Amino acid sequence: MSGIFSGGLSSVSATLNSLSAVTLEDYVKPLYQKIKKKPWDNKSATTSKLIAFSYGIVCIGGAYLAQLLGGILQASLIIFGVIGGPLLGVFTLGMATENATEWGVIPGLVLGIILSTWLGFSPKPPSDRQLEFSVEDCSEFGGFVNGTSSADDKDEGKR
Repeated sequence: MSGIFSGGLSSVSATLNSLSAVTLEDYVKPLYQKIKKKPWDNKSATTSKLIAFSYGIVCIGGAYLAQLLGGILQASLIIFGVIGGPLLGVFTLGMATENATEWGVIPGLVLGIILSTWLGFSPKPPSDRQLEFSVEDCSEFGGFVNGTSSADDKDEGKR
């Protein structure tokens, strides 16, 4: 049991560290250099730890919210739909036109994810409702009569 938890913990920590490193190198450092107009100082370790901690809090929050999603299949379909729909729009826009710019696509992607998240996680009407079903007057159509079908009645008469 401890081996399973150790393997899971190492996978999670490696994922959080790689997310932190990518975020630091691709987003934080260029943004810092653009705002401060000077190169990044030697603050990478602390910043990387804070980013990894933030991603960890987001993951724990997602784990608590997962109980509201129902089964694992339903949850994966909702999450794939929330993320996949706007991404399909971005890729389709990129293939269909040459006029799309980063400053137009990113706000559209963010708005699409917000809208699809609202639609995907909004309360749905209960699905356990059943339609009314009556077997009244089914005998004239060869249907069910008193819980048995008329075909069964014909077979019993031949025996």
